[in-house]
Amino acid sequence: MAAAAAVVEAAQQVHAEAVAAHDRSLHQADQLAELGPQLSSRLDDLAPLTARAPRRASSPTWPPARVPTRCGLTLSAFVLAARLEEVAAAAPSGC
Repeated sequence: MAAAAAVVEAAQQVHAEAVAAHDRSLHQADQLAELGPQLSSRLDDLAPLTARAPRRASSPTWPPARVPTRCGLTLSAFVLAARLEEVAAAAPSGC
């Protein structure tokens, strides 16, 4: 009888965890549904900037990627370092 009770208790725990995971996924789905239209609107706002971007990049005043910045890094290395800092900041603290 004790073995059956242990099996039932384990099944109840698994069920409770599954229900909690389901609730979290529903919450995330709701959040994503709200963010979708916002993203679309923001992308529409960026369309004029995107259209002008190729002209800016080909401008003779645009610095080439090999010119060192004030920190002694090339532009591409500086951008990579900034992105890595963002990834590190977003990572869970236990990693």
